[in-house]
Amino acid sequence: MLAGPNTTVPDLANRIYDMEPDLIGKIQREWIIERLMGMLYKKRAHMPAEGQYVLPGFYNFPNLMTLKDGSRLIFIQGNFTQLLEFRDVLQKRRRPRLAVIKKFITLMAPYAEARSTITVGEVILLERAKQG
Repeated sequence: MLAGPNTTVPDLANRIYDMEPDLIGKIQREWIIERLMGMLYKKRAHMPAEGQYVLPGFYNFPNLMTLKDGSRLIFIQGNFTQLLEFRDVLQKRRRPRLAVIKKFITLMAPYAEARSTITVGEVILLERAKQG
């Protein structure tokens, strides 16, 4: 028996590692590569898609926004009113992007007051220009 019922998993893993150094040596490369690949896939999933609008402080803007009537609109083409509607849809569905959209609404509000037809894409470009 390797361990008693009160043995912790880390202790058990260390015990197996110490007992089977030849076996661990043979499978070590595959395990490390598998772990590295998993980390790289996770990192890649959080990178913006090619051609996606990027603004420092705002990551993973969606490509589309869903409105209350179920219609979908290209995110950067939406105006402030549509963005508010999209926020309401996200709140009902409890989506993780809600925080990013709320933050962007705060950023976009002054632009929308000055020009009601301004789009999300235009605000992103204006903000990027301001940030250098």
